[in-house]
Amino acid sequence: MDRLRRPGLALLVPAIRLPADYGRIEEFRALAAAGVAGFLVFGGDDELLPPFLASLREAAGRPIYIMSDTERGVGQQVSGCAELPPLMAVGATLSEERAYHHGRVTALEARAVGINTVLAPVVDVLSLPSNPIIGNRSFGGSAEIVSRLGAAWIAGAQDQGVLACAKHFPGHGHTAGDSHAELPSVNEPLEALERRELPSFRAAIAAGVGSIMTAHVVYRALDPDLPATLSTKILRDLLRTRLGFGGLVISDALTMDGLLVAGRDGGRMTEAEAAVRCVEAGCDLLLHPTDPHAVADALEQANALGRIELSGPLARILLTLSDLAVGGATGAAAAHGEAAGDPDESPGLRAEHLYGAYALARDSLTVMENSARLLPLGPTARQRVFGVLVDDDDDARRESVFREREADFSAGFVRVVAWDAEKGSGLLDLVDEAGVVFLAVASSIRSYKGRANLAPGLRALVGAILDRAAAKTVTVLFTAPGAMEGVSPAPRTLVAAWGDAPVTFRAALDVILAGGPLRGLDPTVTAK
Repeated sequence: MDRLRRPGLALLVPAIRLPADYGRIEEFRALAAAGVAGFLVFGGDDELLPPFLASLREAAGRPIYIMSDTERGVGQQVSGCAELPPLMAVGATLSEERAYHHGRVTALEARAVGINTVLAPVVDVLSLPSNPIIGNRSFGGSAEIVSRLGAAWIAGAQDQGVLACAKHFPGHGHTAGDSHAELPSVNEPLEALERRELPSFRAAIAAGVGSIMTAHVVYRALDPDLPATLSTKILRDLLRTRLGFGGLVISDALTMDGLLVAGRDGGRMTEAEAAVRCVEAGCDLLLHPTDPHAVADALEQANALGRIELSGPLARILLTLSDLAVGGATGAAAAHGEAAGDPDESPGLRAEHLYGAYALARDSLTVMENSARLLPLGPTARQRVFGVLVDDDDDARRESVFREREADFSAGFVRVVAWDAEKGSGLLDLVDEAGVVFLAVASSIRSYKGRANLAPGLRALVGAILDRAAAKTVTVLFTAPGAMEGVSPAPRTLVAAWGDAPVTFRAALDVILAGGPLRGLDPTVTAK
């Protein structure tokens, strides 16, 4: 079969993982020439990525999607770009202006490196703090906050000519499982879904969002049998007909177990069969096929047999791409004479992004508990501070910000990771000797963890520190509050910094150790 300009390939967005895949450029150029819809980029750097992507666009000879997960700014993926505080930090400001700016900066930096589609924002409502995969990726715990800020973020991104993607429809915030590793289900009544999950997607659609990503999650009240990605009831009847969405419906990754374990009679599917069923249900673009040609074969065979119809998805894909060409200005970018895809070398604009990220991190710092009345820290308390960084991810880069401030930790500083958490006796002696303990708890949401809270050993260590010295310990969460589930006793002084970007560590240390104001408001409060 002729593999050039194949209709099956035209629905597929394979993944590129950098820097490893820089050496596979000819393989990806061949896929671009053969007709894939685009590529999903993980990693890379701001020097090599733009020419790499330009080469793929040249090989395609037509507009293609260049996508990336950029919920925390382009620096989440591409080194050299700004890593922004997470969306929950935006939620803690309750500011639509901040949300717009977050989306705008993300889009500007995406365009600068050649990305034209950002797989953000997450508009799931975090109604279950123990959710193992959403956490601080959400704006907050109420539909009102997520709806307002999600719509503003979308406007900020799309005003710059970059396609935004609201995810994960119809909502992944109330799941106890992670769809990367299992098929979660939500057993809430329809009224609860209508009140909690759907408003933020309605708001995203009203804001003109260009694409929506599906959730590999079963919603019993909407479809008792199938995850949303495979459900005609959810994608066609609810999303298309009831909510009136006319943009692109993008599947979450074809590689995820939440999709592949949903085969008929409980069997496991191949990616090819899953892809056919995704299109059957109403998906347009399919993310992360590991064998694009095999998946394309299955799609074309299903089309020939009348099982699916490729013409509808292809029409929506081509319509969107006609307005979304990296290398040509679109939307507000055109109005300002900016060419999408051309790196902006302006030092002033770059500084605006970095200082804006710092200001957001600073203003999102939120007092969650202050019953010990330690905050703000007075001059006396700041004289003998002992710093403890509890690092759930063993990310040594986190330590550097603390080491830069060693003068502020006159009683010492230590970083503790999961496998040495049991070595706590000496650490507890240092806790006893300190005037104030600055207990930093850092934990990222990761698909392989299967949990929102700390590893058991770290949980026990944090509990031991608090049991020994709760009255003089300032606990600072560089993550969402779900990380503290199971810690006992509870902190008597707790500040949420919401994320673990370097700029967040800097802002938290600057403000808290200086006894400065903490202005954030808790966005995780759920609606009744």
